Amino acid sequence: MVNELKKYCTLDELVDCICEITETDPPRTSHEIKVPDDEEALIITEGVIIHVEELHLCVRTADFCRYDPDEDYYMPDFSISMIYDDKDTEPDHYLYWEQDSPIITLYNYLHEKNISMSYLEGLNCMVTLET
Repeated sequence: MVNELKKYCTLDELVDCICEITETDPPRTSHEIKVPDDEEALIITEGVIIHVEELHLCVRTADFCRYDPDEDYYMPDFSISMIYDDKDTEPDHYLYWEQDSPIITLYNYLHEKNISMSYLEGLNCMVTLET
């Protein structure tokens, strides 16, 4: 069974909220996700899930990693945010991902819905840390 630490905030307060929930550096559940059509890449989730109930979406933070043959290991290349339907947050069932913060990734994902950044920033969310 996976335990979770939870914290509530607005998306505008997200960075501080994630820092607070991870500040003691508790052990986290991470997941490895293969990148389609790129055998030298791997996405590793960090155990942070942001639930935005009003949008029926969740965001996972993760590292995009590249295989380093010298180290025989996947090394982090850059951080990404991954969008999920809130009813299916299985790590490899993402809808969209990009190299940006969770709120910018949400904004870009929702661009066709004419949702403003100020509206997004005011939305409540629940941050969970899978442990």
